[in-house]
This record gives sequence, structure tokens and C-alpha cells, in this order.
Amino acid sequence: QLLNVNLFRLMSEVEELTESIEALKRKLLESEQSLTNLEDTRMSLEKEIAVKTNSIFIDRQKCLTHRMHYPTALKLAGYQ
Repeated sequence: QLLNVNLFRLMSEVEELTESIEALKRKLLESEQSLTNLEDTRMSLEKEIAVKTNSIFIDRQKCLTHRMHYPTALKLAGYQ
């Protein structure tokens, strides 16, 4: 009788542990997928920042000198 009770408890504990392990495995997969998504997003944002940084460089180094030769919007509107 006592052996049966102990055996039943052990079997229940094994079942609980198995369910916990499966739940943890699912959580691990979800976490790994989230990490992959975050890394992809980071890479995309870093590329976007690089493009915008280059655009600002081009604007400042190449275009600004040309724009300085043109009258300002205020001057064109007759305020200066």
C-alpha cells in the first residue's frame, strides 16, 4: 500500500517535471525567435542610420556650398 502511494507520487512528479520541461522548451524557442527578430530589426535600423548619415554628409559637404549661392526664402519673398 505504502509502495503504491510512493510510486504514484513519483509518477505524478515525473509527469509534472516533463510538462515543466516541455513548457520551458517552448519558452526557449519563443525567446530565441524574439532574439532573432530583434537582431534583424537592429540590423535594419543600423543600415537606415548609415544611409541617413551618408545623406546628411552629402547634403552638408556637397549641396550646402551650392545652396549658399542662392538667395534665401526670405529674400525671395521680398523681406530682405
